[in-house]
Formats: sequence, C-alpha cells, structure tokens
Amino acid sequence: MGEPAVLDYISLAHTGTTAEQNFSIDLVTELLNVGLMKISGDQLLLHVHPEDLKYTIKRTPGRYCLH
Repeated sequence: MGEPAVLDYISLAHTGTTAEQNFSIDLVTELLNVGLMKISGDQLLLHVHPEDLKYTIKRTPGRYCLH
C-alpha cells in the first residue's frame, strides 16, 4: 500500500439559493484538515473549481452559559 491519493480540487455546482451559508463545525474542520478551506480573520475561503469562493464570517460558534 502506498500513500493515499492527493485531492487536487473539488468542483462545486452551487451553494444554495441565498448568499448566506451555515457550514457545520464538522464540515469546516474536515475541509480545513484536507486543505480545501482556509480561514483568515473574518474571511473563509473555499478552494473549489473553477474559482475559489469567499465568504465573510458573520457568526462563529459560541458557548452558552446556564448561570
């Protein structure tokens, strides 16, 4: 067994009918780990073909206090 295949890019048809997206923590974590997503400040960059998609992060996961 050799090294696993390296993914060059993914092709994305569309991300929905509205510009706003709600990516799950699991999806973001997985895409960051495989290098298909990058977060810098309040910008999220999704590396897809034919061109990268850029999103502005409006809300990050938070914690809720019950006290």
